[in-house]
Amino acid sequence: MTLVIDHRTYGESGGEPRHYENPYMKIEDVKTAVSYIGSLDDVDKDRIGMLGVCNGGGFGAAAAIYDKRVKAYASVSGLFDLRSQIINGTPGDSENLAGIMKQSGEARQKYFETGEVEYVKQMPDVDENSNQLRKEAYDYYLTPRGRVPNWGENRMVVSLREPI
Repeated sequence: MTLVIDHRTYGESGGEPRHYENPYMKIEDVKTAVSYIGSLDDVDKDRIGMLGVCNGGGFGAAAAIYDKRVKAYASVSGLFDLRSQIINGTPGDSENLAGIMKQSGEARQKYFETGEVEYVKQMPDVDENSNQLRKEAYDYYLTPRGRVPNWGENRMVVSLREPI
């Protein structure tokens, strides 16, 4: 048996604000999926495996490390460094990171005070200066090759751009 999930606030799952890219929440979603599939009569609880794809590779790995119900784990094109992704693949770019953190805090305060959500592109445009990972991700997620109708809009909540 296979279970495929949409993390909360994405795709066909519920939750507000939409496109809320929260790693801790996503790890909990994966653990909840393990609980659900483990509750099914035709699933052997001692043989639960997991496959994480892209960012799900990192979230799945974190869940599998701490959830001993998961007996096997694999990743396809796993992205395990969300921080580098958020600051455009340039670790150590402290000026860029400081700007992102400032923008995130301001957006979080605005949401707290007004309920208004600010968004940025989740998958930025690419150009000749973009790294290969970004180019491949753009090609996959924003073209008919890999885009799925329920993924939603190409955006994420600004206040959750804090690279954890």
